[in-house]
Amino acid sequence: MKNKKLLGVLASSVLLVGLVGCSPSSNPTDPSDDDPTTSQPDVPTTSTPDQGPTIETPVSIEFWNTKGSPYQEVIENAIESFKAVEPNVTVKNVKQSVGISQLQGVVVQGFNSNVYPDIVEGYPDHISTYIEYEKVVNLDSLISDPVVGWSEEEEADYIAQYLEEGRTYAVEGTYSLPFSKSTEILMYNSSLLNGLDLSQIDPTINEGRPLNAKYFHAMNWDEFFGKLCPAILEYNDSLPSSEKLLDTSLPAYGVLGYDSDDNLSITLAQQYGFPYTSIKDGQGSADFFHYEGEGENRKGVAPMIDLFDKFYEYSKNHYIITQGGLGTYTNSLIDTNGVLFLIGSTGGLSHCVSGEYVMETAIPLQPAEGTGLNKVVSQGPSICLLKHNDDTNGLKQKASWLFYKHLTNLENGLAWALNGGYSPVRHSVSEDPRYLDSLDLEQITNKNSEAYLMASANLTITEYQDYMYTTPAFKGSADCRTNFGGVMEKIIGAGMNNTEYSKELLLSWIESAWNNANTAINA
Repeated sequence: MKNKKLLGVLASSVLLVGLVGCSPSSNPTDPSDDDPTTSQPDVPTTSTPDQGPTIETPVSIEFWNTKGSPYQEVIENAIESFKAVEPNVTVKNVKQSVGISQLQGVVVQGFNSNVYPDIVEGYPDHISTYIEYEKVVNLDSLISDPVVGWSEEEEADYIAQYLEEGRTYAVEGTYSLPFSKSTEILMYNSSLLNGLDLSQIDPTINEGRPLNAKYFHAMNWDEFFGKLCPAILEYNDSLPSSEKLLDTSLPAYGVLGYDSDDNLSITLAQQYGFPYTSIKDGQGSADFFHYEGEGENRKGVAPMIDLFDKFYEYSKNHYIITQGGLGTYTNSLIDTNGVLFLIGSTGGLSHCVSGEYVMETAIPLQPAEGTGLNKVVSQGPSICLLKHNDDTNGLKQKASWLFYKHLTNLENGLAWALNGGYSPVRHSVSEDPRYLDSLDLEQITNKNSEAYLMASANLTITEYQDYMYTTPAFKGSADCRTNFGGVMEKIIGAGMNNTEYSKELLLSWIESAWNNANTAINA
């Protein structure tokens, strides 16, 4: 394959608020497991003590999480410095051996035996399940407490979109707090794509100029599928086999690899205004399918069916492949030239570094102007506090709240962001000079490195941090997600493998997904 000289890199002049992401070990660019294994040198690992103490009675609390190195070191250092502030509080750090997706089952099993944590990380779907068990602490009273609560300045320092996620459950109140946040990002093979001239095929692409970072950052779904993909494939077909940008001899290949069928489906619904889920009168609702009419006139209606149908054609034409259709993560095809673009979690950037090519980042694909809303998923586990019947006067809850505040203070938050790359959850961290220094691309000499890709991602995310969305969390919301995303997996798989497909079959897939989701909601 042709390894073209890098023709350009993203400028590093805009050093603004950054939001990196989680670093899963087993799910490279999908957010289902979080166990990062890489770290950066010369990073602060201790925190400045907060004011204290406020806990006068000895109390012990447990923090359950699934974090690996280097985050375990950050947690242990935070526990040590917290002990200096609150000497009467003992924090036991319990690293569970399961992945984050499986942690919910361990916690729920512990409810039955009365062995469960005081503070635990988890996705909103997990926390909504704990709410069903009436085990989650409503944090509003702690947040507003005149002694241990947040001041107005402290609360404003937390990124508003992340705080809002903790207030979107089926019951009123604040039930989770931001912890390890990430999002999705578009990555592209800049070694092969920067400087590529497609003007002889389509002179409207980038106004006839060679491809560059500015073009990729402004690209939308219509431009990508309607112009760029067909032009790239036509150009690729003109090249000898030894110089092809995209290896069409592979069993599976596509211009774009998308590593979460679930996120792709839900993001499209958010962007184009199609119903997905909602909470009505405190009850979760799956809204992506419904019946109209009575008797013989009764028919199923799937509002998003036409948009879903387009993705069958995109898949069939090799414009897109997904993790579900491929059967493994699409970033595995970077070095074999099976994909040129990737959309995946910022948590998996370490798995998107190429040994041969320079990968850079751009804004995930959005609707064309005037056709929808700019939306990108906010993901990654939060933290919640759990109730215990033997918690006298809420002492464990108070201690757990204080530990959360300490774990996310400036120094610990900075260590959290720099050691592994999770999003800063506070503005003071993302604006700190030490964090901003990590974003300077010009100081990173190895462009084929995780540090370079992370810095590129951080700079890019400043362009769309206001696009973040979350979906309601309720009993059965996880099943809505997996079933709805399963429809996209079937669509892409049918296109990739040339298996049976029709719009009527697609409607039946959507109806089946809706029925399965409702079964979980009403269980």
